[in-house]
Amino acid sequence: MYQKEVAHAAIDAGADLILGHHPHVLKGIEVYRGKAIFYSMGNFVFDLPLSVLTSRLKSLGKAHAFNSLKPDPDYAAWYAWAPDSRNSMIVKCRVRDKHIDKVSFLPVLINTRAQPVLVSDEAEFQTALKEMQELCTCQDINTEFRTEGREIVVQVQS
Repeated sequence: MYQKEVAHAAIDAGADLILGHHPHVLKGIEVYRGKAIFYSMGNFVFDLPLSVLTSRLKSLGKAHAFNSLKPDPDYAAWYAWAPDSRNSMIVKCRVRDKHIDKVSFLPVLINTRAQPVLVSDEAEFQTALKEMQELCTCQDINTEFRTEGREIVVQVQS
């Protein structure tokens, strides 16, 4: 809940761009005072085979967590994270005359071997755009996007 307050304070103090991470899933993108805030870019290179995960949970005495795991068999050998953690992104930031003049991202999917792969299929690209719009809406963020080829551009100007 504190992320928004901290991000706004950082921009108020002079930051030009916020790139958040850690929740292992994508979160919304906000534009505040003409600056982009990526609340979470998701996982990128983060393998965790099911065998390692279950071993760790058992050693911590978290059998209940182990018992609730229902891994996708296609992913279990390399990537035991939840399905929504397979969506990720590459953030692009273009700087001209010492100012950021364009912020965008390339949608990425984590494959069955825990490798990030750029989205190339049109349907998957449209799904990534729609999912980001829905994330923003669910988080009460009113951000507009446009597309340029396989890039999703954050509309930072009003």
